[in-house]
Amino acid sequence: MTPRNRILVAVSGGIDSVVLCHLFSRTRVHFALAHCNFNLRGAESDGDELFVKNLAQELDVPFFVKHFDTLEVVDREGISVQMAARDIRYEWFRQLAHEEGYDKIAIAHNLNDQMETFFINLFRGTGISGLRAMLPETDGIIRPLLSFSRDDIEEYAKENGLAHREDSSNASDKYLRNRIRHHLIPLLKELQPSFNPIFHENLSRITDVETIYHKQIERQRDLLVKKYDNCDLIHIHELMNLEAHNTYLYEFLKPYGFNESTSGQITSVLNDIPGKVFYSPTHRLIKDRDVLIIEPLSNVPSTIPEEIFLDPDVVNLTTPISLTFTKIERKELPIIDPSSHIAWLDQKLLKFPLCLRRYKIGDRFRPLGMTGTRKLSDFLTNLKLSIPDKEKVWVLTSNDEIVWVVGYRIDDRFKVTPQTQEILKILRY
Repeated sequence: MTPRNRILVAVSGGIDSVVLCHLFSRTRVHFALAHCNFNLRGAESDGDELFVKNLAQELDVPFFVKHFDTLEVVDREGISVQMAARDIRYEWFRQLAHEEGYDKIAIAHNLNDQMETFFINLFRGTGISGLRAMLPETDGIIRPLLSFSRDDIEEYAKENGLAHREDSSNASDKYLRNRIRHHLIPLLKELQPSFNPIFHENLSRITDVETIYHKQIERQRDLLVKKYDNCDLIHIHELMNLEAHNTYLYEFLKPYGFNESTSGQITSVLNDIPGKVFYSPTHRLIKDRDVLIIEPLSNVPSTIPEEIFLDPDVVNLTTPISLTFTKIERKELPIIDPSSHIAWLDQKLLKFPLCLRRYKIGDRFRPLGMTGTRKLSDFLTNLKLSIPDKEKVWVLTSNDEIVWVVGYRIDDRFKVTPQTQEILKILRY
């Protein structure tokens, strides 16, 4: 942080934020005060606002205030009051900083807040990031007081004669954070008088361990998570060769929105038969034979029409797949290209309109060169197609009979023979 920085200081009026303001006032840094009135404590909330406004006037710095209907957010989002207040204040701080040209947002979190956050995360269950609690700077948020205890802050306020507001809700044991503050931490300090510096040292070690941990996670992610078409693949055998593969999988899946509970369920089916499907808010994961297939929900084919009907004059089709149709007289027939992406069909055997649709369980056809019909599902399984690839299979039908498994094989009954006079060539591109 330099004198050129413009800092937006979040101020509740409590002792921590008042001390932070006083410290900024002793620098050459340009700063302003931002206060949230959550309208949760009536006249007390309005008193906090007036106090911070007067403080800004005393310090001769800009003052910003925002009123929130916090309980409306709680009802709308179905979240706790604490969570709602946290979300809306950070959203406003970032918006305000952007609009008013402030580089960073300063929050008055201190070492005691670190302790409380550590134990809250520990009790609720957390990864290593939860154990290291808050960082001095993240995403434009700075916490200059993070290494100072509340005792240090109270002593500074007393020495400098700083007035502040007391939030009456802080005295209540209704919230887990307050119970930790009022009961657990005093007990720990009673058991170990040097608890504050010891905790700070341990937190520093955990932060270092987290750095090493994430570097190793990223190294293995680069090796195991591979791009394929519009999907990401994780090879199950390679994953299971890793020690603590369940932890690796949890970290690999976190960017796709999968939580720890779902990650654990996925770990439990790694040796199961293929076909299990899991969803996050943004992605779908399919447990296939040898790989986990992850794709955005936007790629899942359910949004594409199930059937498209084609009349005899169709020339081009671009949605849901790209096809071109060409009629050829027998005397003009070029050398037939055997590529699977081209269908050469006897036009006279087709009954229009043709129907392009997804394949269905129970579909049967006679693959080119065979004498009997086969289940289409068996045909696709023998091709070793993954579940997402199977979902992308389209079939072209005539009078409810499969003419072409598009891009794979035509039906033998519609092939070009020496007796064919008019040919329909269909190219998938």
